[in-house]
Order: sequence, then C-alpha cells, then structure tokens
Amino acid sequence: MNTNPSTIGIVIAAKNEEKVIERCLASVSWADEIVLVDDQSTDRTSEIAKRFGARVITRRLDSFSAQKQAGLNSLGTEWVLVLDADEVGTDALRDEILHFIKDVNDSVSGALIPFQNYIGNYWVKCCGWWPDYHLRLFRKVRGQFNSRIVHESIVIRGGKILKLNNPIEHFSYRNIDELYKKARVYAVMRANELYRAGVKTHWYNIFLEPTAMFLKKFILQGGCLAGRVGYAISMSTAKGIRERYLLLKRCGNVKMERNNAYTKYRIANICLFATLEGNKFQSDLKRIISEMGRIGPFRGPRNFKETQTSGRRAVQIITTNNGSQVVLRWYYHGGILAPLFRGLFWGKSRATRELVVVQAARTRGIPTPQVLGAIEWRWGLLYRAALMTEYIPDSITLTEFISREKSLNVRKQVFGLVAEVLAKMHDNGIFHQDLNTKNILIQENNSTPKVWFIDLDRAEIKNRMELRERLLNLSRLGRSVMKQRLVLSQREKLQFLTNSLTGLKLSQDKLKNCAKRCETISRYHWF
Repeated sequence: MNTNPSTIGIVIAAKNEEKVIERCLASVSWADEIVLVDDQSTDRTSEIAKRFGARVITRRLDSFSAQKQAGLNSLGTEWVLVLDADEVGTDALRDEILHFIKDVNDSVSGALIPFQNYIGNYWVKCCGWWPDYHLRLFRKVRGQFNSRIVHESIVIRGGKILKLNNPIEHFSYRNIDELYKKARVYAVMRANELYRAGVKTHWYNIFLEPTAMFLKKFILQGGCLAGRVGYAISMSTAKGIRERYLLLKRCGNVKMERNNAYTKYRIANICLFATLEGNKFQSDLKRIISEMGRIGPFRGPRNFKETQTSGRRAVQIITTNNGSQVVLRWYYHGGILAPLFRGLFWGKSRATRELVVVQAARTRGIPTPQVLGAIEWRWGLLYRAALMTEYIPDSITLTEFISREKSLNVRKQVFGLVAEVLAKMHDNGIFHQDLNTKNILIQENNSTPKVWFIDLDRAEIKNRMELRERLLNLSRLGRSVMKQRLVLSQREKLQFLTNSLTGLKLSQDKLKNCAKRCETISRYHWF
C-alpha cells in the first residue's frame, strides 16, 4: 500500500472498552486515519469508533502484537501512532507530533513519547513510572511489532529515534485491586511466553528476583515516598515475577506419547491434550478453559449449556473460531455415583485413554468420531475432564433409532451395519466396556445410513478378543435394550447375534449356547 507524505494514522486495539474508548478517540480525532482492531466486542465499542470516523477491523485476539500489526498493515499513512483504549493524547502532544512529522528529515524513523501513568486519578511519579518512555510514533515502512504475547514492542529497521516532550496520559488502573489482578494476568501470559521460548526456572528466579525487584521499586525508585500506592506497585510487581516463575516451574515439558496419539501441555493444574488433527483447535480449547471459569473439585464448569446427552457424558455442540462445529463432551458419572460426584473422577485419566483408543480404532478402520483434543483439571488423584471431538451431523443414537424407526427393511439394514462394525471392533481387539445403545450413533446420510461408535473412554485395546469378552459386550448391549424397554423382534435379535459373531464361524447350536450365556449375564433373551 502506498503511503502519503506527512500524514499520520492511529492504530488502537480494544475489546469491550465502551467506557474509555470515546475519550481516547476524541483525543486523536485530528489524525488523517484511525483504525480500531476489535477483538469481537459485545458492547458498543465498534459503534462508538465508527461515530468518530474510525475504520473497524474485527479480529479474534491471538496476541496483542498480532492485533496491532493487523491494524498497522491496513493503514495508508506515512506515520503511525499506536495507542491502547485507556490512553489519551493531550492537545500539546498533538501540536508537537504535527510539527515533528512535518519538520524531521528522512534519517529519523520514530520518536519516544513519555507516559503519565494513573491509578484512578493519582498520577504515579515513583517506581520508574515517570518519565516512562515508549516508542509509539514511527514511520510505517520502517516499523513492525515483535511476536511477544504480552508487553509487545515495535522494532525499527534503521534510522534515528528522537524523544518528544509532551506525554500520553495512561489511565491504566482504576484502583489498587485492579493493579494486583492485572499483575496476575500478565504473569500467566509471560509464563506462557517463556515456556514457548524454552526458558527454565531456577531457585533464584522464585526467591531472589522478586525480592530484588521489590527493593528496587520501593527503595531505589522512591515507592516508599508514595505511601500505599508505592507499596502496592512494588509488591504487585514482585508478586507478578514470583507467580510467573512458579507457573513456569509447574509447566511440564511438552510430552509426546509413544504412539504419538497426542501432545500434552501442562500449566498449573490444567492439562491440555491436542491430537495431530486437533492442533488447529488449540485456541478453541484455551477459549473453553477461560469461558468455563475457575473449576475445582467441588465446583463444576460455568456457562455450560447442554445440547444433548450421550451415555453418561453431557454434550455441548460449539462453534469454533473457523466456523466449523465440534462436540464438547464432559465426563460425568452414571448410576448411583451421579448425584454424589457428578463430574469428579479419580485415578488415571479417561481423556487420555479415549484419545489413544480412538486413534487406534480409526487406524484399524473402526468408524468413530475423530478426537481433536481434551482438557483436564487435576488435583492429585482427583480430576475433571472434557473431550472435543468432530461433530457428526444428522445423527441420532441407536436408542432413538429403535424407538422411532418402524420400517422393517431399514431396521434390518441398520442392525446389520451395527453388528458388522461391532464384529470388526472385536476382530481388531477393541473391547468396549460400556457398550450400550446410547454409545452408537446412526447417521442418516441420504438413503445409506452409517454407524459410528462413540464414548470409548472405557474401551481397552487387546491383542485378541476371547469369545467370553465378545459375549460380555453383547450382554451389556442387550441389558441396555432391556433397561430402556426398547422393542426388538425375535428375528432382529437372531440376526444381530449371528452377524456380530460371524467371524468365529459358529454352528447354530453354538450360537444358542452363546445366547444362553449372555442371558445368564444380563437376563436379556437374545433368542
């Protein structure tokens, strides 16, 4: 894009900033062009920006630097001034900038601007907060943002950097409580950034570095002269550093399982698992973590809206960042444990087991939805977990199909497909310990139905399936038919039993004997 000489554009990144964005935009209304990069605000931020003549770019946040770089790329001016929504340019700064961009020669690439930082209405002059110079004014063709997640900065390619005298007013915190809260948020983001860079935590990062930073802020930089505000700034900075390195210490190295089924990321007590196919959904998994709020052993997910129920797991269909639909399944207890423990489990992770089993099943040709990722909140042996899988459109459970479908030909076709897939699972050594009619989906795809087996968190991979284990699966399936009072004809039962054991080439007498063994286990009459 060609740039116009001696023109200036403003880049602002914001989300839900209707309370402060008007003051910011009014202070730079003199600019030739204003671009607001909006992180899908749900308030009037975009509406207010358009009223001031700003061009709004709606873009989901992946990092602050990427947001501002997107706004920078869309500008057509020679000079760029970068602001946040809580920053205000003064009239004196406006006059100084206009003279600066008009008078400087081509060897100058940018300018540092001092910041007046406020907590509420208190101008903080201690703790290194004044004069707090930042590079915010630069030539577009010579500057770009670095790739840092938090506290992004501008990289200049050649030329001089001068200093301006008049400040930007930065209303960064409404009160001291907000100061501590933001320190915690920045600590998490910075820990993530250091983790990605491969930085390791040492004992002095946790003990000496926070202490040294507190003494620097409170003693050397005059925080003690500002009373409560100076102490709060010094202490929040030190706590932020300590929290950053504690989180980094808890981050395990990226762990690849031997079967390469998934990659595991861990921060604090939250584990995130992403399969190879699900790597592009990592941002959606992280969004789910933030939307569900703080989850504890006795506190379940917040903002969970159940779409349907499949087996013992609550199911929610959500839309991803790229517009596709996926299924989020929360693990819940069934039976007598349901009212006591709900979604609280103990021991080995069901999520990782299902990830591995599904991967193995799909490589062996078993139709089961692709697992994209999982989230696990763990406290010692206790944990809660959710699983993200691909969405199978136009599908119903076998329970609904049996209740609804009256056509004998269609029922015969579907039962034959279910038995065929079940036999294939058994032949490939996959034993579904919790097989029931709610764990089988029938996809009504035009005239040809398709069968999917779901909820493999209690499945096992064996070298060989014995007849006893095959019959155990059939008995459990029969028991679920009986408990839900579904009606199957004698011929349908016989066809299903015969087709599901067809690979064993059993005689009719042997089949009858197998049916009696199933009846002994589940009290369900297959014959």
